[in-house]
Amino acid sequence: MKNKLNLIVTLITVSIFLFTTIGYAAYGARVGVTGNVYVKGNGEIAITSVVLDSYSNLSNPTTPTFTKDSITFDLNFNVASNSNLDDDYYAVYDITLSNTTFFDYEFASAVFTPSVETINNQNMTVTYDVSGVEIGEVIPKLTTKTFTLTINMYPKTPGNYNVGGESNVDVEQEEVEPTGSLLASIPKNSQVSLRNGAVRDKVTVTVINSYDIAKGFSFSINNSNFKLVDSNGNALGSLTVPANTTQTYDVYFEKNGNIAFATDYQTANLIFNKNDGNLSLGSVKILVDKDTTLLDDEAPIISDVQATFVADNGKVNVTWSATDVNNITEFIVDVCNSSNECTSHNTGSSSRNYQATGLSNGTYYFKVYGIDSKGNNGKTQATGCDTTAGYCSKSTSSTYTWVFSVTYNLDGNVTKASGPDTVVINDSFTATFTLGNNRQYNQVTVTMGGNTLTSGSGGYTWNANQNRMTINSVTGNIVVTITTSSTSNCGI
Repeated sequence: MKNKLNLIVTLITVSIFLFTTIGYAAYGARVGVTGNVYVKGNGEIAITSVVLDSYSNLSNPTTPTFTKDSITFDLNFNVASNSNLDDDYYAVYDITLSNTTFFDYEFASAVFTPSVETINNQNMTVTYDVSGVEIGEVIPKLTTKTFTLTINMYPKTPGNYNVGGESNVDVEQEEVEPTGSLLASIPKNSQVSLRNGAVRDKVTVTVINSYDIAKGFSFSINNSNFKLVDSNGNALGSLTVPANTTQTYDVYFEKNGNIAFATDYQTANLIFNKNDGNLSLGSVKILVDKDTTLLDDEAPIISDVQATFVADNGKVNVTWSATDVNNITEFIVDVCNSSNECTSHNTGSSSRNYQATGLSNGTYYFKVYGIDSKGNNGKTQATGCDTTAGYCSKSTSSTYTWVFSVTYNLDGNVTKASGPDTVVINDSFTATFTLGNNRQYNQVTVTMGGNTLTSGSGGYTWNANQNRMTINSVTGNIVVTITTSSTSNCGI
């Protein structure tokens, strides 16, 4: 008597797309851009071989039938009445999966749970074992993986069994978030023409979407004199490029209102706006009709340059007037000495004043030039400079003194103990003196700026006991004259 096991097993693979990167340089040779693009490869992961490797007590040792995603087993085991029930009853199969895609797959699970029914109260058991592959093991792109499926049958009694069973072995893969790029380009040296009454003109943009989902985007420009529209003049809003495609889009330029131009062309950067950031596609040259009435090639006109002394060491305030048909952006002030040696200073401002600092005593005049928003520069256009109005105008020459000298005229019986030889304007002055033996002060005279000062408030102070002279605020050159007499004479 024979015991027979008929077992059907189905092997199913679950495929999930992955993505990989190829160099974009070769692909870019066709579309004229550079960067990276992500593409989805061809191929599949499939069962390509099922081989019966070994068996015991199997009466039909044949290769099972299979497709790319399933295997059907029909196993016949002989259990004769005189058989030893401890004998081995098994079949071992080598199963090969071939990954012909450009993606890696992960072996997620292998489950083999047959449902066994017999007419003899299930007088046998069936087990299985999968080896040669681990959960989570990667099957790399363009490779094969062979693993082993062992089916064991354990009879409990001799007899005639008609056993059927079906089970699945799953190879699964966790889905990976797709990656890709959204790129765009315009032809080199792109330009549009809005001359001779043309209302709008276009630039063709190539957009590449290597994601496997559609992507949205928009365009903008950095020149407010123009706007982007479609072929009918409607505002150009958001656009969508399908998944894994290369598309071209016509972007039309149109004047933003009734604008006149002083030049025959303008430029604008075309911006590609997308979720992961904006991309400048380059500059577009926009040809326009030039309005000659707006042409300005003259620098600002400067007049009424005035230089005012500041009672602070080394400072002079310079003011002036200026006119121009365009906005004046800044001025250049030349500080010139009596030898006509000049030092230039950019004000960096449209304010019509400047304070010169760090000057020493001397004679100075100041020249002023203007720069307008068109870049017209008076210093490059002026052929001379006078006190009259022009691209350059200057102040009259003036002599400025901020540091004053101190002169001591002392007779032979008095000497200076301490005191400076120069004093900065508005600083205080103090000097002390030493009187000779048997001498007394006869006369003390102080002049400042050629004017004789009186002792007391508003002039100078004199402390005969301490031999000290003080001037609170110096405004001119100082001359101190002191004479003495013998103590037998009446002093001051």
